[in-house]
Amino acid sequence: MTEISTMHAPQPISDLSDDALDWQVLLHSGRASATDRARYLRWCQLSPAHAEAAHEAEALWQDLGNTQAAQALEAAPGRSSKRHWAAGIAASLVLLVAGYGSWQQVPVWLADYHTGMGERQSITLADGSRVLLNSASALSVAFSANERRVTLQAGEALFETTDDPRPF
Repeated sequence: MTEISTMHAPQPISDLSDDALDWQVLLHSGRASATDRARYLRWCQLSPAHAEAAHEAEALWQDLGNTQAAQALEAAPGRSSKRHWAAGIAASLVLLVAGYGSWQQVPVWLADYHTGMGERQSITLADGSRVLLNSASALSVAFSANERRVTLQAGEALFETTDDPRPF
């Protein structure tokens, strides 16, 4: 999920769709706070593309129980627990979307440095180089005698390198 930032280019549509789905999962999880709801509204107002992604995700969420498989189960004769099946299918779809989003976050969780949504962090690396890590970003660092390897796993970062004979 993305927070307000004026320092980066517009997000690709697929990222906005993923973020919008993440918001829907959070908002319908029963764990969303008033602050989360306010952040969602701000996120929706960032641009027309954000608003469109939010609208599409909300429509998808509403249609979870209206899939062809769910309708077929409801139409099947002799089904006394039609609603339970439809709810199970809807829950499975939600878990699938949430699981896919979580699986993509594994590199972020394993990174040496990371920021949450709306958070920025200034980092000084072992060689004295400075990194400004933007919102929802992740960075892995591996320095050796021959090189200074820095991998941006997600998001955005601004680097101010120091003079060092090793390549950065």
